[in-house]
Amino acid sequence: MSITRAVWFFIVVLTVIRLAMLATTDLEFDEAHYWMWSERLAPAYFSKGPAIAFAIRASTAVFGTNEFGVRFFSPLLAAGTSCRFFSGWRRCLHSGLRRKKARSSPGIGL
Repeated sequence: MSITRAVWFFIVVLTVIRLAMLATTDLEFDEAHYWMWSERLAPAYFSKGPAIAFAIRASTAVFGTNEFGVRFFSPLLAAGTSCRFFSGWRRCLHSGLRRKKARSSPGIGL
């Protein structure tokens, strides 16, 4: 298995585990605070933008006002962030290898 497939597999498995664990604990203070924001949507909040409130509002509309509904987008956004980070890391690694290869190439003079 290539490293790329292994990383994608790890991200998918971790996301499934996170989704399975969503409703196992009570809401923390911050989560409850964001849930209150989703009940009263506004263009902006004191310390954050409105995206988290809109995301929680959308997930609670589908899954109900419970822990799973409030936390639904959290593992999905974490998986997206991990995928984006890995893609950027892979792109930087490959571009660095290309530059190194170009510098060590005998046909290229300084």
